[in-house]
Amino acid sequence: MAPVSVDESGRHSQPGRPSGFIGWAVGLYMRWRNADLNAAAIDALVPFPGDRVLEIGFGPGEGLRRLSGMNEIGKLTGIDHSPVMLAMAEQRNRPAIRRGAIDLRLASIDAAPFAERSFDAILAIDCIQYWPNLMGDLAVVRRLLRPGGRVVFAIQGSEADAGAVSPAKLRQALSAVGFVQIATERVRTRPAPSTMIIARRSI
Repeated sequence: MAPVSVDESGRHSQPGRPSGFIGWAVGLYMRWRNADLNAAAIDALVPFPGDRVLEIGFGPGEGLRRLSGMNEIGKLTGIDHSPVMLAMAEQRNRPAIRRGAIDLRLASIDAAPFAERSFDAILAIDCIQYWPNLMGDLAVVRRLLRPGGRVVFAIQGSEADAGAVSPAKLRQALSAVGFVQIATERVRTRPAPSTMIIARRSI
């Protein structure tokens, strides 16, 4: 999700911003690969009745579909900057969209079209590695949360595999932009173990 990942040829990389026919295939792969990760992230989020939840980088929309099936969940909103992922997520969540339970937007985190303190909780699943301005984008996440609101970042793979945005680096960055109660949870997921980073906006 969010800002574009670019490969050495200068083209958008498919995992960072799926496009075209290949992008649709990437979305199907994401739906399989992140099935456990979506479930684990939602468990870590612990949604409360009435929560206004934003998912950043919703991909094919599986996480939002799971959330929309929870009793008494509040308004669900998602942003993704890939038109292909938007189309897939709309197809996946059409009934919930029609009844007004889910609002999907084509947008990136650095241009999120929401007012300050719009959400009680924010999810970002397997996408933060594609955010080129980590500190700036985390500051946006903080702005969008109400005081005391919580965010969950789900990172698939081990700390050694995480590359530029390891769980340790993410914890440091969250603290630097003003998040508190930062916790790490290792979770058994397929096809690889995952890490949940949970934090709150200070009150």
